[in-house]
Amino acid sequence: CDDFRSAMADANGRDLSQFEEWYLQPGTPQVDVQSDWDADTGTYSLTLKQKVGAGQAHLPGEKQRETPMLIPVVVGLLDKESGAEVVPSKVLELVEPEQRFEFPGLKAEPVPSLLRDFSAPVKLDYSYTDEDLSFLAAYDTDNFNRWEAAQILGSKAIKECYAAEGEAYVPSKGFVDALRRILTDKETKDLSLLAYALVLPAESALMETMSPPTDPVRLHLARNTVRKAMAEALAEDMQKRYAELSPGPDEELVIDGPSAARRALRNVCLGYMSIAKDDASIARCAKQFSEARARKCMTDKLAALRCLLETPERSEAVEALQAFYDDAAGDALVVNK
Repeated sequence: CDDFRSAMADANGRDLSQFEEWYLQPGTPQVDVQSDWDADTGTYSLTLKQKVGAGQAHLPGEKQRETPMLIPVVVGLLDKESGAEVVPSKVLELVEPEQRFEFPGLKAEPVPSLLRDFSAPVKLDYSYTDEDLSFLAAYDTDNFNRWEAAQILGSKAIKECYAAEGEAYVPSKGFVDALRRILTDKETKDLSLLAYALVLPAESALMETMSPPTDPVRLHLARNTVRKAMAEALAEDMQKRYAELSPGPDEELVIDGPSAARRALRNVCLGYMSIAKDDASIARCAKQFSEARARKCMTDKLAALRCLLETPERSEAVEALQAFYDDAAGDALVVNK
């Protein structure tokens, strides 16, 4: 690692000796962020404070190091009204325990997009409001932060539903609007980002952030409740987007990144629509399964089969499962999918 660091320092003409702390410090650093807006001067400021190795286990006799790390924090500032970048991505080099960075000459208080592109493997602590998170999920120009904001919103919604213990759940308007913006986004070229952003956080990830004891059954029901609520709120948009992404009758199967992303987003829509478990949604899944068999598209075929198996008592599910087994022709790897 010393040779690698030296090579990078020589190539860039920089003293990177402080980066050695990344190899010497145990645990994951935490960066706490506070913001301040001075309307009189049009100056927005961010105060960053790093916590290194706090609460981490050490070897017997090993002392806690107090040397601050060099943490690159990429930041962008977005206009609250238009979503445009008023300050493009900028690297803030956090080299002290606490530093203040100022952005003068702004007309209005912006929304900060912090740790863009996951610029450093740290835990970030900033008090985003739900409105800010909805805004970032809908408009952030950084793909990672847009996905992260959607995940935080989804996590909050599921935890609220979990805490309600069976009470009727109504999704917030901000959450619905943010997911609708993601679903109907025609400007983002990477459709896989939209597909990932529309998927609610996994139960395993949620349990890591919840205080024990956590009831896994109750958490599962809470996630399904939120998922159903989003499916109902976005039903028309889901149907329209699914139709737009569906291949034409004579369209050949293409194996490349953009086509895979297109299929991923389409199948996310199919999954949400199948929650209704009505005749129309089951017929849609059966149709996709049949078409995917003809096109020899395993991705679409599996997605449709999984949706059909949510209603195992239906003849469409039984027939599809038998067809999938027959197509596998005894290949255990395929059957185990």
